Amino acid sequence: MLIPTFKFLDREVEVSAGQLLVNAWDYKVKINEERDFGNQEGFEEIQIDNPIKEDFFPPCIKQILNNGMEDGKKRGVFILSNFLGKIGWNMQEIESYLLAWNKDKNPDSLRDNYIISQLKHFKAGEKLPPNCNNEGYYKTLGVCHPDPLCGRLKNPVNYTLIRWKTHLKQKELQEKEDAKAERKKVREEAKARKEEKLKED
Repeated sequence: MLIPTFKFLDREVEVSAGQLLVNAWDYKVKINEERDFGNQEGFEEIQIDNPIKEDFFPPCIKQILNNGMEDGKKRGVFILSNFLGKIGWNMQEIESYLLAWNKDKNPDSLRDNYIISQLKHFKAGEKLPPNCNNEGYYKTLGVCHPDPLCGRLKNPVNYTLIRWKTHLKQKELQEKEDAKAERKKVREEAKARKEEKLKED
């Protein structure tokens, strides 16, 4: 019979049960953070017929797009592809946009093949970008410059959707006001014509 030369349990280890519990909890938190970027719980799915444009993007995304990135370009591609996919951009639009951004904005740009290969198995709209509090992304990359709306939100997509929906509501209200004003104008013109006709008679 062979006897192993190592001990199954080393009784000399100086780790308390409390320390083991803390280590297990830290590991669980780490796993949750890694999964956090794909967590869509509480995310309201809405129908977007046309891609939402840059006017409605949050400060962090605008910072990445407008200034490019010295470091973290691969994480930038990950953020941008998932962000754009969730706000109605299709695969071709995302690819051409990222290739142009990489070439025009990034010093020491990534190879085009890297972006193309990253998007090969990518499905637009399938995943959210990382949440705002996810370590290793926005703050670490130096692109987190929140405005008052940012502080109340969990994900950059929420920022864009809120601003976009607000814009649509304002547009709808303006269209109603314009239609109301147009109807009033038509009534007043008809009334003026009627009065003029009465004067002529």
